[in-house]
Amino acid sequence: MAGDEQGWRIEVEPEYERAVTRELNEYQQELLDGAVRGVLLTEGVDVCRTQWGKPLGQGLYEFRVHKKSKKQVMQRVDPDYKPAPGDEQTVTLRVFFMTHGRRLILLLTAYDKGRDPSKKKQQAAIATARTIAARVIRKW
Repeated sequence: MAGDEQGWRIEVEPEYERAVTRELNEYQQELLDGAVRGVLLTEGVDVCRTQWGKPLGQGLYEFRVHKKSKKQVMQRVDPDYKPAPGDEQTVTLRVFFMTHGRRLILLLTAYDKGRDPSKKKQQAAIATARTIAARVIRKW
C-alpha cells in the first residue's frame, strides 16, 4: 500500500489479506480499504486519539470502523465521491495493527465485528494478532 505525505506507509501480513478475503464481502472490503487509506494512513498511531482507534497494549492497536457506511468513509477519502445505491449500509469492522517507528503501519488481521460481536470472538482475534505481532518482531 502507499504512504502519505507525512511518511506513513502501510504493509500487510498474509493473515490480514486472508482474513479480509475470507471474512468480508466486496462492499466491506471496499469500505475498509477506504477507511485504511482515508483515516489510518493519514492519522497513523494517532488514530487512537479518535473514535477510530484503541491501544491494546504491548504495541498492538485496534482500528475501529464502527457503524460507518461506505458513503461516510469514501467522502472522507475523496470529497468528489458520488455514492452508489446501497452505499449507506453501515458495518462494524475491526483491524489489528502494529507500528514500526513513526513510518510503518503493519496490518495484522481483521474481522467483521457486526457479524460476531461476541467478546469471545474479539479475544480470539486479539490473541491471533498478538501471535502474528510476536512473529514479526522476531523477524525484525
